[in-house]
Amino acid sequence: MEALATAGATASLDGGNRRGALWAAGPLADLAQGLEGIVVGAQSPPLPAMDRVEETVADLWATGISVDSSLTELVRDELERQGVVTAEALRALPDGARVSVAGVVTHRQRPETARGITFVNLEDETGLVNVVCSVGVWARHRRVAQRSPALVVSGRVESAGGVINVVAERIRPLVLAAPTGSRDFC
Repeated sequence: MEALATAGATASLDGGNRRGALWAAGPLADLAQGLEGIVVGAQSPPLPAMDRVEETVADLWATGISVDSSLTELVRDELERQGVVTAEALRALPDGARVSVAGVVTHRQRPETARGITFVNLEDETGLVNVVCSVGVWARHRRVAQRSPALVVSGRVESAGGVINVVAERIRPLVLAAPTGSRDFC
C-alpha cells in the first residue's frame, strides 16, 4: 500500500494527495487486525502536496521510473547556466566542437577489442549520449567515472556516419535528487 500511495496510484481515490495516501496506508494495512469495518487514523490532517522533485523521487523509489519528469530535467536550469547541452542539442553541433553534456549513467563498458577505451552512456531528459573515454582520461578520472551515478562530461563532439559521440576530456560528478544505478561491464 505504501508503494502504491508513494507512486500516486491512488490519485483517483484521494484527489492526488500522495502524502495523505501515505498517511492512510499504515492504518489501512492494519485493517485485518482490528474490528471489521473500523479504521482508526486513516484520515490525514491537512498535508502539503509533494513538489515536482519529491514526486519524481517518490516515483523512482516506488517503481524505478518516473513518467512525469527526469532527474536531469530537475537540474536543467543549473546545467544550462554551466553551458551543458542536452542530448538533443548535441545533434546540431559540428564535428570537433567543444561541449559539455550531463546525464544519468546507464552503463559503462570496456570491450576486450577496444584496447582500453571505455564507453559510457549518459541519459538526460531528451535522449542518450555516447561518451568515449581514452585510457588516459579514464585513469585521471577513474574514481568519479566508475562510482558516480550521474556525470558531467566535457570534451569534443565526434560526428561520423550519423553517429555522434563525445570524446571525454574531463569528467565530474553530477549530484541529483535521488540515487540511480547503472549496468557496468568494466
